[in-house]
Amino acid sequence: MSRDRVACAGRLIATLASLSVLAWTQQQQMSNVERARALDILQVVASDVRKHYYDPKFQGVDFDARVARAKQQIEGATSFNMSMSHIAAALDSLHDSHTYLIPPQHAYRYDSGLQYQRIS
Repeated sequence: MSRDRVACAGRLIATLASLSVLAWTQQQQMSNVERARALDILQVVASDVRKHYYDPKFQGVDFDARVARAKQQIEGATSFNMSMSHIAAALDSLHDSHTYLIPPQHAYRYDSGLQYQRIS
């Protein structure tokens, strides 16, 4: 193979790789509905923690600042799952094993038709 063909093939591979990365990043954009849902979840969680948490001083953590930071991170998030992790991180800042986020279930469930069964 000549050097020109190798160089052309290399450029073609690089172009295809960059196009696939571009397509992947465009698919990862979170919809406005998902972002609004995540912000609503953050608001409800923060309200419940302020209302029901046993320590009114939140163990010395500036919880309002953590919520504001989570809101800012959600506004820049690229996926709903990432938004849920920001909310979980805000709760984790309290360093309390009894305060954690159970994220909402997905709206769909994939069924491949296979069933597993243990045979003893």
